[in-house]
Amino acid sequence: MIHVTKYFSTLSPGADIDPDADFVYDYYTLRVGGLVFAGVIVFLSIFLLAGGSAVCDFFSVIE
Repeated sequence: MIHVTKYFSTLSPGADIDPDADFVYDYYTLRVGGLVFAGVIVFLSIFLLAGGSAVCDFFSVIE
């Protein structure tokens, strides 16, 4: 996880980060992370929906 954070922090086009600040909003990293998360969820949902039909056919043959 640390490597991913370092990678995204180098891609951020924002201003220099003040280490003494309480909290810094990094919208670019948040946006990229959200898009990656959404893509993984969409891929897994399609995989589960497409794979569910094969499981149902397998159980109907056993009975």
